[in-house]
Amino acid sequence: MLIVEGNTLIGINPHGDDFHDICRDFEYHGEEEVGVFIVPGNINKIGPEAFSNCGLFYEIIIPESVHSIGAKAFNACPNLDRIVFQDRSPKPELTLRASIFEGCSAWEISYNTIRYETWADDHFGGSEYKTIRTSDFTFREYALLFSNCLRLNTVHTQKGDICISNLLSEQQDSLLKLALCYHALGFKLTHISGVLNNSQSFKTLSPESITYQTIEEHNLNGYDYLYKYNWKVASGLGALLGYSDIRALDIDGVCNDRYIEQTLIELGLPKDYPWVVRTGSRKGFHIYFKSKDIDAPLTSVAFTKQEVCDSIVPDVVVVELRWKDHLVLPGSLHALGYYYEFWKGFPKEDISWVPISQVNDFIDCFCGYLTTFYDVKFNDKDITIAYPEKNYSDYGSYGYRKDNLAEDSPSWLKECDSPRAFIELALDYLETSGEISVINQAFNLLKKADENPLAKFNLASLIAGGVFKGTQDDVEQYLCQLDDEFFLKY
Repeated sequence: MLIVEGNTLIGINPHGDDFHDICRDFEYHGEEEVGVFIVPGNINKIGPEAFSNCGLFYEIIIPESVHSIGAKAFNACPNLDRIVFQDRSPKPELTLRASIFEGCSAWEISYNTIRYETWADDHFGGSEYKTIRTSDFTFREYALLFSNCLRLNTVHTQKGDICISNLLSEQQDSLLKLALCYHALGFKLTHISGVLNNSQSFKTLSPESITYQTIEEHNLNGYDYLYKYNWKVASGLGALLGYSDIRALDIDGVCNDRYIEQTLIELGLPKDYPWVVRTGSRKGFHIYFKSKDIDAPLTSVAFTKQEVCDSIVPDVVVVELRWKDHLVLPGSLHALGYYYEFWKGFPKEDISWVPISQVNDFIDCFCGYLTTFYDVKFNDKDITIAYPEKNYSDYGSYGYRKDNLAEDSPSWLKECDSPRAFIELALDYLETSGEISVINQAFNLLKKADENPLAKFNLASLIAGGVFKGTQDDVEQYLCQLDDEFFLKY
């Protein structure tokens, strides 16, 4: 009946003849005779789906000899009510993973001290594992290990019995109170699933179709919608950014407070600004702020640092400008077992306003200066243009492509007052219209930025090409102000 390879139990043959030899304490579930199965002491590993679809056992006892269990080991066992992990101290411990219990129908699980492993995609081509050893059982353990055990009612630990329905009721009360608090501060909220998805993340939203653009469709007015969410099966809550002009910078890849303080200064905020969140990965921060909206379909844009630039942040991987997007709020559980939390405690003051120009200056400072030269035609003449570009990232922290790059649209740039923004806006004008008034606007913008070497180069090139009015002396004057380092660099 047992299918064994070496010291690994890989399956159960339901048609074997030794059912009564390997089980004890028989009883009937309907017309089926079922029993208690103790995994033999010579078994060290239980393979993936080893008990899958097996209806012979109502209880499975895992001895201390077992140190590895494969994914979906207890999947779709129709009569399985209990799983017991025997006392493992001081023997080598078994490390549990959420995938082991996928599809498990057990009502009860019993253990003394467990060690479990969490896994989370780091969104940049890799993953991270974290091992937690505990004799406690809180919502964290339930969500990270047993949330796929849809019938689970009781967990027996050395500290006492945990009623899952009571645990989930406490979670519901806690998240609902937090949701009401956030709502009073101007947030529109989502409910985040308490079941790990295929990428071992809790980031599945409910309802899944909700976005900033569909707020009205989902009738998120007043407080009533918060009571319709099923907080009992939630791992956290999220903010629909854009509502009440709330935005955020999502900074991935940084762990130290010193950089965040420097970023706050760049944004014109105090170093102890409270609306900063340490993410559940412990490798990033969210900075919430308010900025007025622009007439462009901007949702979220991701940027990476130029390797060649002297950026203010050498260790950050990606900075995302979350404009009208979704972001996980403090009080939510991350798949690695940590909670999102405010770095200075729950804020006692409102979210601060940050002008778009200040946000843009920070992004420019972070990205460094990448210059691309384009040959374009004006009045049938080939003219070389030097364009300052940002280093966009194809993917954001949710793992999906970032296709909407409206951050460099005229609507955005008109709100900015940096030389680089003036150059970008001037070149955008020239690309979209050949009208005299527009050309004059572009000329004036480049003149406002003419302390910048890119502006000098473009003024010289556009005058030489006859787009702007000027003389050969003007061209030579601008070019003379560009040193050898500019031509070597670009």
